[in-house]
Amino acid sequence: MSKMEIEVAMRAVEECNSKIIFMDGSLLHYKIDCPNEWDSLKDAALSKNKVIVGITEEVKTKDIGEILKNDGQLNEEVLYDREILLIC
Repeated sequence: MSKMEIEVAMRAVEECNSKIIFMDGSLLHYKIDCPNEWDSLKDAALSKNKVIVGITEEVKTKDIGEILKNDGQLNEEVLYDREILLIC
């Protein structure tokens, strides 16, 4: 699926006038799933002065909350990063 998404994004980079290409989810998984194709897409976007943005619909991590708890800035028992990001 990642390769197909990159193929579509590559077409968008080459054929569309927009300066921003939105992709589903974190861009990191493309680098993991198909690194060569990702590098080609990234190079093409840079050469055309276009930005690739990964859209994550649901944040399910607790990393920010754990950092804030360790720093003493948060007292909540369980707080997901999405709740913290909504507060900011």
